[in-house]
Amino acid sequence: DYPHDVVQQVKITTQEILIADATSTPYHGFAEQQVRVSEKQLQLEKWRMAPGFTLGYLNQAGNSTPMDMRLRYGIRVPLFFWSNLAAIKSARLNVERSHYTFQNTALELQTELSAAQSNWQQATSALQYYEQNALPQSAELRKASTISFNTGDISQFQHLYNLNKTHHTALSYLQAVKEYHYSVAQLLYLKGE
Repeated sequence: DYPHDVVQQVKITTQEILIADATSTPYHGFAEQQVRVSEKQLQLEKWRMAPGFTLGYLNQAGNSTPMDMRLRYGIRVPLFFWSNLAAIKSARLNVERSHYTFQNTALELQTELSAAQSNWQQATSALQYYEQNALPQSAELRKASTISFNTGDISQFQHLYNLNKTHHTALSYLQAVKEYHYSVAQLLYLKGE
């Protein structure tokens, strides 16, 4: 029974694991934010090409000068617009790149999340097998072997062989516990928790 107590530390319900969605991860949010930033950059480049008003304030005069501050105002009209066209084209390409990166990130996250959920389900079923079948059978084997050895029905070699099998089962159970905890940690990492 001794390895059975180890698993009671972390148990996640099936509902929490299967609810996990790639769109709720921080990586997805970051990629989505990059798309929005590149789209705003494109808008900014387009606005730089449009005429606009300028208003400024300049105060470089010394204390002895009768004019303390100066105002600047005017209308801005871009004359050499081909440099702005190149910046707009670059911003459009950046928007396309960020969209492709976003789609790729979403696909990778969904794939990783599906694989992590599958690993978790396999680890959970392995734990259930050990808890429901292998560990009780191992305990019975250890008990029966000890009784048989004490009564003289089996040799010391057979008793050691049986004890070795029970310890091997316990070690396999602990390996399954480790894989379960690793799968839970991987899912929590992908979910951003």
